[in-house]
Amino acid sequence: MTQKQPSDLEFSYQVEVSTLPSGGRWYKFAASDEECVNVATRLGLKALENLKVAVQLVPTSRGFINVNGHVEADVVQVCVVTLAPIPLHVREDISMVFMEDSSTSTSKKQVGPEEFISVDDDDPPELTRDGRIDLGELAVEQLVLSLDPYPRAPGVDFGAKTWGSEGGDEAASGGKPFAALEKLKNIKPN
Repeated sequence: MTQKQPSDLEFSYQVEVSTLPSGGRWYKFAASDEECVNVATRLGLKALENLKVAVQLVPTSRGFINVNGHVEADVVQVCVVTLAPIPLHVREDISMVFMEDSSTSTSKKQVGPEEFISVDDDDPPELTRDGRIDLGELAVEQLVLSLDPYPRAPGVDFGAKTWGSEGGDEAASGGKPFAALEKLKNIKPN
């Protein structure tokens, strides 16, 4: 069963994994204008439009659910230097594995002994919540991964300025960041 459920999340699209056919199922959906505005607010974006999701959920014989597809959207971020708007079309692939949370499972599956996870291993599976995967929230999480945390408008560079470089003091400071403090140290009180 797939349904839009009331949620505290801005964009929620929950799928009950027990109803998935053995061959899997595709889900294609888009956020409403209101959901886009709410997600943009949450993510600190100036604007978010055309948030679309296309994913396939396929159950495996081992009890996992493979989730593969993509999320795409038109976003407008704000330059951290000039505050200019930066429009961008983003597309982020989704490739994850889920498994049913055994603490909420009503099945008779036996949970094996604890496993050690090596840094060389793939990421461990995500857990379903109450037998559901929220594809809307999953899409928002993947969208965040495609955003630049410090967006800069084209041509904007932070540039390495040294203290004392204003007014021609760069040569006097020798490029030292504490040159201005060094000058103060050498001043004798009256």
